[in-house]
Amino acid sequence: KWEGKVYLRFKVLKSGAVGEVLVEKGARPILNDAAVDAIKRCRFVPAKVKGEAVDCWTSQELRFKLH
Repeated sequence: KWEGKVYLRFKVLKSGAVGEVLVEKGARPILNDAAVDAIKRCRFVPAKVKGEAVDCWTSQELRFKLH
């Protein structure tokens, strides 16, 4: 089966772009790579400290399921 969950930890930069990405718990290598590629294309609202955008680490689970 080409299904599974990939748990990622990644840095959201103050620009909202994704910086470093770590696979905390993976599935098949092809799914891990797809998860990393997908999260790198995302844009986020950065964390703020005293009204100023800052880099921040966060986590996300990506699920792959065939229908």
